[in-house]
Amino acid sequence: MRKKSQQGAYDALYSVLRNQKRETLTALAKVYGLGTPAPSVFALDLVSRAALPEACPLLLQSDRDLRELPDKEFRAPRQELQASLSSLKCK
Repeated sequence: MRKKSQQGAYDALYSVLRNQKRETLTALAKVYGLGTPAPSVFALDLVSRAALPEACPLLLQSDRDLRELPDKEFRAPRQELQASLSSLKCK
């Protein structure tokens, strides 16, 4: 029963985030680095779980920026970024 209510809470949260897309994406960009070479794992996970394809331009910008940086010199959530791009079908 507890899992069901927890999932209901998540579903309600994701619904609010989708309804407030602009504010959600602005906060994820300003606070959590979405659209930069250092997006947080939290932001990447959230846009995927909330199913926000509107985040694709920011995800693609992060991807472009990261491709210019050497893997060994700059630690970034590269795998998580690729997973988000894939789950949202960003092109």
